[in-house]
Amino acid sequence: MDGTPRKKQRESAKRPVKPVGSKSETYPRHNSILERIFEFDNYRQFLKEYFAEQKRLKTFFSHRYFARKAGFTSPSFLTHVMHGKRNLTLESLEKLLQGMELKGRFASYLRSLVRFNQTKTPQEKSRTFSEMAKLRRRFSAYQLESRQYAYFDAWYFPVIRELVVHGDWKGDFKCLASMLRPPISGEKAREAVETLLNMGLIEKKAEGGFAQSSQAVLADQVPKSVRRHFRMEMLMRGMEALETQDLKKSQAQESKHISGATVAMSEATFKELSAFMDDLRKKVLERAVEDETVERVYQFSFLAFPLSGRIGLSDPMTAKARS
Repeated sequence: MDGTPRKKQRESAKRPVKPVGSKSETYPRHNSILERIFEFDNYRQFLKEYFAEQKRLKTFFSHRYFARKAGFTSPSFLTHVMHGKRNLTLESLEKLLQGMELKGRFASYLRSLVRFNQTKTPQEKSRTFSEMAKLRRRFSAYQLESRQYAYFDAWYFPVIRELVVHGDWKGDFKCLASMLRPPISGEKAREAVETLLNMGLIEKKAEGGFAQSSQAVLADQVPKSVRRHFRMEMLMRGMEALETQDLKKSQAQESKHISGATVAMSEATFKELSAFMDDLRKKVLERAVEDETVERVYQFSFLAFPLSGRIGLSDPMTAKARS
């Protein structure tokens, strides 16, 4: 006998033993929303869903309780943060992390997510989004079952898929990497080619070089969270293109097309034009396949979104503001 009461011995025997020196990291277990933190690209929405789940698990959990647990003197501070009326500072963010008991990569991801949402400059947004993407990829439990989902894991995979076939890089991965805008490392280019080969999205030709196994990659079966992060990463590339351009001014207009329109319309017209944009995207793919001469890899993004609520009292937010 070691002097430990039998009741405590039985209780300790039931507890799972964590391997000594284990570097593995598991999800926090007390709130299922924490398990999905890597799917979020808006920290305010994450906090809203976290709070709702905590409220479901513990009926006493309130905004006042949440604020006090995180060490805030104002009971309404976190409510204002969730609804976009206040931002988080470095100090308040660390308090929040302690109140939510977030550690390790979970905490690192939320820090990057807050910076991504609150920063104003495209360069900082791009940098923090890259940090988020790296954390998502490094966390093993986030990896998806289908190996081809990895195609949408980094913005440069689709670009490499085109360049290995059409680019004159002669097997030099540093040369291949330098063709991208912005450039990546030669090692990343090598890893991308190997991954694309393993996915079956490209194949080696008997006479040398590479060929695409299919003309287009469909994303219909890819989870929405993966597609959303991929689109966000492509939007970051677009923001960088607005800020920097390495071509001469005379060539700049030929390398980019930027246009937009702010209009008012009915939801029926919006749905009609959305279908038109879907048809246009398909025509872009068809025309690219037919093109016999390839000179660059381009990203075409089709984006339309509301800039107001419903015009009239039918919109709950508008009605609330007028009351």
